[in-house]
This record gives sequence, structure tokens and C-alpha cells, in this order.
Amino acid sequence: MYRKSAKERSLIVGEVLLIGCEGAGKTLLCRHLEKIGKGEIKGHANVPLDPSTQPSIGIEMIEVPCRSRKIGIREIGGTMQPVWDRYFDGCSAVMLVADSSTAHAAASAAVELAELLRAPTLTDKRVMLLLNKRDAPGALPEASLRQLLGIPAFEAAAGLERLSVMPTSALTGEGLPQLLDWCYESCEAYGAVAAAAFRDAAEKVKSQAKAAKEAAKANSVTEAKLSKAEAKAAKEAAKQEAKAASEAAKAAKAEAKAAKGSAKSIKRTDVAEAQAEQEGKENSQPAGAAPAAVPE
Repeated sequence: MYRKSAKERSLIVGEVLLIGCEGAGKTLLCRHLEKIGKGEIKGHANVPLDPSTQPSIGIEMIEVPCRSRKIGIREIGGTMQPVWDRYFDGCSAVMLVADSSTAHAAASAAVELAELLRAPTLTDKRVMLLLNKRDAPGALPEASLRQLLGIPAFEAAAGLERLSVMPTSALTGEGLPQLLDWCYESCEAYGAVAAAAFRDAAEKVKSQAKAAKEAAKANSVTEAKLSKAEAKAAKEAAKQEAKAASEAAKAAKAEAKAAKGSAKSIKRTDVAEAQAEQEGKENSQPAGAAPAAVPE
């Protein structure tokens, strides 16, 4: 699959989504816009294009030259209406094609337009309602068509900056040069909005990163202070324990000394008692008897 280079991608100002019911004229509109962009047709064509086209079954993508750049136009077939909203997020603007040749054909566009304006992924994107087939003999007058579709109410609710309405003819080219200008300017407008949103998001991330860094620094300082205080407390506790151990050793030494002195005193007392007993025995023995041995 061919992949565009960065330079080729940079030439595309944006992508416009082109949707509408079957038979509204989307494919012929794309063909005419492409010819105008390439300079093959200058504005309103005097000779209509060949109107024979095949209905769009899936998705077709074209790139239309405009103001030295290109506009991507993604056409989605009317049969894919249930999945139109899957492509809202990736576009810069939306064109809704309404068949204005009859009142019945145009009426369904009001429902589709209401859905577009309510879509959350299109709130910051421009929407263009194209009243196509103005060349048809039975086409309703534009004023009647606006009332039929309730366009004044839509414009009041969405705002003229967001919602535009343009009568066109994909066959003759009526209104298509102005439509190309609208596509280009809408893509640029959304690009500016998206760039501002990106800058805001980047700034938010930067602020969050700075706050996280400051918090980490504060936590680090707090932990350092706690570690220092804990070390000081541990040192003081060790000092107190050493002091208590020293005092205990002194007390034990004093007790041992006292015990030794007590033992000596007891021994002296025992010896004195033994001597006294011996002397008493000697005094009680008859004259000339041998004295009894004194225990040492």
C-alpha cells in the first residue's frame, strides 16, 4: 500500500466529509469539484457534465487542489448512513447534500441535519447544507425550501458561523467555486481550533509534570529530614543504652566487692570462733594432757 510522504501530507489542509441520501448528487458533485480544482472548468460550466454516475456503495476519497494546497473530500454512500458518525471525529468539516428537486426528496435532509448538529464529535466543526439540483425544472424556490426544512430555526440554534446553507447544482457547477472556498476556510478554521486544543493539552501536561516534580522534591526533603531526625534519635537511644549498661556494670562490680568483703568477714568470724572453742577445750583439759589441734 502506498503511503504518502510527510511533504505530501502537509499539502492537505484538511478533510471534508461529504454525505447525503442516495441520489442526492454526491458523486457528480465530487467529480465537478475535482475538475474545478484542477482548472479544467472555470466556475459555472456552460456545458453540463455527463450526469451518468454509479451510486456510491462504500467510501471514495479524492484530493481537490485549492490555493496551492489540497482538500481531502471523503464521500460516503447513502447506504452507509448508519455508520456515518464513525467518520465524524476524523474530519475537519461536513457537507450534507440534499436533493432539492422535489419537496419529498428534500424533507429527509432536515432529519439528517438535526442529527449532525447534535453529534458531540462535530460541535467544533462547520456544517454545510447543500441544496443541490437547483437546475431541475421542478425545483422548489429557495425561500419555500428554507421554510420546508426549518432552516431558520437550525441557523438560530447552531449559529451562522457553524451552519451554512448554499444552493448548488452538481450538474452545471452553480455555487461550486464558492463551495471550494468554504471547504478550504473550514479546514483552516478547524486546524486552528485543533492546534489551540493541542497547545492547551500540552500546557496542561507540562503543568501537571511540574507539579509532580515539585511534589516529589518536597517529599524527598521531608524524607531527608525524617531520616536525619530518626538517625539522631537512634544515636541518642544508643547513648542512653550505653550509659545504662555502664551504670549496671558499676553496680555489679560494687555488689561483687561487697560480697567479697562479706565473705572475708564471715571467714574471720569462723576462725575466731574456732580459736575460742579450742582455748576453752584446753582450759578444761587436765594438766599434762596434749592440746587439741586448732583447725586452720
